[in-house]
Amino acid sequence: MINFKSYLISHQCFNQVARDAVLRFRPHISITPYHANVKDSNFNVDFFKQFNVVLNGLDNLDARRHVNRLCLAAEVPLVESGTTGFLGQVIFCCV
Repeated sequence: MINFKSYLISHQCFNQVARDAVLRFRPHISITPYHANVKDSNFNVDFFKQFNVVLNGLDNLDARRHVNRLCLAAEVPLVESGTTGFLGQVIFCCV
């Protein structure tokens, strides 16, 4: 579980707080958080091809769709955790 209180108090980027929370459960994995505009040209198909899986927690629908298109083009699985409202949803997509 992510400690949102420590996120709010520490003024850390949320992606860093989420990374730290995951590493408490799986310390042997490598997670690189990025704090930038995902629509910048640096984040292209080749960028996404370097990953085994992409974990997405964006709150902007346009940016989420953009990442989805790039993951599809790069043939990299995407785990989407953004919300589209107050309804719980689970969507499984095979690439």
